[in-house]
Amino acid sequence: MNHQSSFSLRSFFQPVDLTQGTCWKTLLVFAFPIIVSYLLQQVYSISDAAIVGQTLTASEVAGVNDTTSLAMIFLQFAFGASAGFCTVTSCFVGARDSAGVRRSMATQIVLSAALTAVLTALALALLDPMLAWINVTPASGEVYRAAYTYCAILFGGIGAQLFYNFICSFLRSMGDSATPLAFLLFSTILNVGLDLLFILSFHWGVAGAAIATVAAQLISTLGCFLYAFLKYPELQFDTLGGEMVSNAAQNGFGAANKLNNLLMTPLNGLGAAMTSFTAQNLGAGDHARIKKGTVQALIIVWTMCLISIAAGLLLSRGGGYLYIFLSPDKVTAETMRYGNTYLYVDLSLYLFLGFIFVVRNCVQGIGKPQFVLGAGAAELAARVSVC
Repeated sequence: MNHQSSFSLRSFFQPVDLTQGTCWKTLLVFAFPIIVSYLLQQVYSISDAAIVGQTLTASEVAGVNDTTSLAMIFLQFAFGASAGFCTVTSCFVGARDSAGVRRSMATQIVLSAALTAVLTALALALLDPMLAWINVTPASGEVYRAAYTYCAILFGGIGAQLFYNFICSFLRSMGDSATPLAFLLFSTILNVGLDLLFILSFHWGVAGAAIATVAAQLISTLGCFLYAFLKYPELQFDTLGGEMVSNAAQNGFGAANKLNNLLMTPLNGLGAAMTSFTAQNLGAGDHARIKKGTVQALIIVWTMCLISIAAGLLLSRGGGYLYIFLSPDKVTAETMRYGNTYLYVDLSLYLFLGFIFVVRNCVQGIGKPQFVLGAGAAELAARVSVC
């Protein structure tokens, strides 16, 4: 009996091949978890509203309720984008094209990140005008403060909602409609728990309700992504069935990284010089010279950046730099793709990088190493998070 129950539970989470079997039976088996998921999303919203309504002041509840339509304006983009992505991935799955599925996922991650940046910026920039459209202004007092706080946090967490919809749709494209349901159930329970914790225990009010929603979605999103990569090893880039199929990524990255380090050398050198420059002028008490030198150094480093970018682009043509670091038999289309991708991303940020090199060393030169340490820690955290 236990064996049968275990088997039934495992089979529930197995992907459904939508290209086989009787259509109506296949559709019902696949659609059932989706229907339950949609019902659960309503429970999610209802439980959230119930906790807010029972624990916050009338003005705060009014502020939250007033913003529902505003939030949906932007969240609909998340739903629409995930629906469009799902179509593309499902076609590759149906064609048994694992490479196409991987490409589809990689493209969707990039597009989702770009869409997150655009929607977040727009939503936050238009927040005040949109509140004014529904007659919620600073004159409304507590209602306005509640509405603004709630919306600002939700809009700041648009990425969590967008990526959650993306990964759930992606799993459904793979024929797995049960896993998104499981994670939504987990997210609903987590949201209720965080609501109670943040509102009743921490007394964060409206902010607590919004943070609970975003945090629950973010944790569920990370869990879904982890599950997807563990469940479907073929999704892991440059791997197939969990086994490395080529050294293209390592070789392309290695060569591009060496060239990148070479191109950054002048920027690093100028940055190092600024430490001594600012320190000496600080000792001389000439603060005006420090400011003037910093501005001129930025002009110089940005000129260097443009030269380095041009050199990098020139060397990337036809994968020219790859032949410096690799024998011709190791230079393939995939090696070039990985190497150039890394190189182009780095080159696109050189102006920002040059600014950091100059300013960071200037800050160090004027005796403020704690800021440099903080920046270094933030950089390390960002590297780990992005990877």
